[in-house]
Amino acid sequence: WKKVNRFAERALQYVEKEHRYQLLYKDLATNPEYELKKLCNFIGVDYSPQCLDFRQSNHHILGNTKMRLGSNSSIYYDEKWRRSLSSEQLKLFDRLAGKMNRKYGYF
Repeated sequence: WKKVNRFAERALQYVEKEHRYQLLYKDLATNPEYELKKLCNFIGVDYSPQCLDFRQSNHHILGNTKMRLGSNSSIYYDEKWRRSLSSEQLKLFDRLAGKMNRKYGYF
């Protein structure tokens, strides 16, 4: 997670600020319609409520087989990872990635 985000941050240095768009998972998960409207506006397309249910269109998503083949298409904020880790594991995560995690508004 940290490595991928560092790579993205370095790559974004070469993109003009007005062409960058950051969408946080927690924002999308807690307020999907609002965030998708903002995203559609940024990329210059009309928002459609169908954006909230990706199963209404034919397309192929690579990866994430569980979501692709499952029947639930709702977006929700999932913090199972946090509940499944021990306090020691959470401390280790905070030492390794806490700074970046907080930078993105998490934890």
